[in-house]
Amino acid sequence: MVGFANNNDEGAALNEGLSDIWGACVEQWAAPSKKTWQIGEEISLTAPNIRNLADPLSRGFPDYYKGLYYDNSVYPKPHRNSTVLSHWFYLLSQGKTGSNSAGISFSVAGIGITKASQIIFRAERRYMQPYSDYKQIRLATLTAATDLFGPCSLEEAAVFNAWYAVGVGPALPATTFSGPGVLCDNPATFQVTGTGAAWQVSPTGLLTIVATSGNQAVIQAVPGASGRGTITVTACGSTPASKFVDIGAPSIEDFTVNDQACNQGVVYFTPVILNPFSSYTYQWRVIGTGASIRGGTGTSPSVTVSVGSRYNFRMGLTLLNSCGDDYSESIGTVNGSCGGSAIMAYPNPANSDLTLEEAAPASQPATAASNAAGSEFDAELCNQMGTPVRTGHSQQQHLLFDTSNLPGGLYYLRATQESNTTTQQIEVQH
Repeated sequence: MVGFANNNDEGAALNEGLSDIWGACVEQWAAPSKKTWQIGEEISLTAPNIRNLADPLSRGFPDYYKGLYYDNSVYPKPHRNSTVLSHWFYLLSQGKTGSNSAGISFSVAGIGITKASQIIFRAERRYMQPYSDYKQIRLATLTAATDLFGPCSLEEAAVFNAWYAVGVGPALPATTFSGPGVLCDNPATFQVTGTGAAWQVSPTGLLTIVATSGNQAVIQAVPGASGRGTITVTACGSTPASKFVDIGAPSIEDFTVNDQACNQGVVYFTPVILNPFSSYTYQWRVIGTGASIRGGTGTSPSVTVSVGSRYNFRMGLTLLNSCGDDYSESIGTVNGSCGGSAIMAYPNPANSDLTLEEAAPASQPATAASNAAGSEFDAELCNQMGTPVRTGHSQQQHLLFDTSNLPGGLYYLRATQESNTTTQQIEVQH
């Protein structure tokens, strides 16, 4: 065993820390029912113990290197500073997730007192020197853990993280996983931090590993597959990390419709997707009259449509990801009337012209006779900056806007009939 030099101040604290560690080990072996992590609990009649390896702060001892209660004087007290080492041993044995007196969060997966004692024994016998300090003892225990349990072992990681918890050395780097979230036809490269990575994919009916090299893997989707797969990797000294990968292009089956138009003025649409896990781009549009997407453009998995007093429309949806796209329209047409009058605009999307006329209730088709009984209206077509690009007043409840030279894109039609103003989204396509 090592004999620390008399003029090695940290060595004196390490010597006392090792004494407490071996005292705890012997007591746990000989009298496991006793309080293993308390030192001198049977000596004092007035105090619960002399030192508490599980909670040094409770007795005014440091849990952090050169932190609270640590003696930084010219002649530091070895017993006072010994608990940095003995508390490290407790954390290594028992494990803990929390924060220390320095306010630093940590997480240590305990390996048990038997393995912890094997590591400290080998470090003390093989690698500690008379002038070793805390930083060198850290390296000694890491080397001992590698000797006993191999490189990239969970035991080595626990030694690493326990030293970080007591303020000696950095934290074990967190595993970061990089690579695409969508796989199409071509293989892609995935990478993790650390070395010695072991790769797995599931299910094998969706993903295959083409090649691996250290912390990288080339992975490909099974031809024709569609769904969500999982890539799992275990890097050196870390617990397994997983990444979801979506496979294939979107596919839309149908839309569900919750028609609450009359009493609330809204209709809700949600697509039903064969592969609902991918991070898609959603492009909704209104096809018809008397309705517009609430909030402007629809880019979410569901969309809310505001309707006027009369409405007749269906919805179109384009789904995109890096593998491709799919377009579908809602089955059937949503139509109805909530009383009053509204303005129909067609065709939507418009190409060369846009026709505006008063809409009849759903039970009464729009005809010249029915329109003649209505009121005239004013209308303006605005771009997305709110600037009118076309304005007009109806003649016999009819108005025609020339859209042939308007740039393609989304516009907003605002129509006022008596005291009722309605707004709907119009798309111009050429």
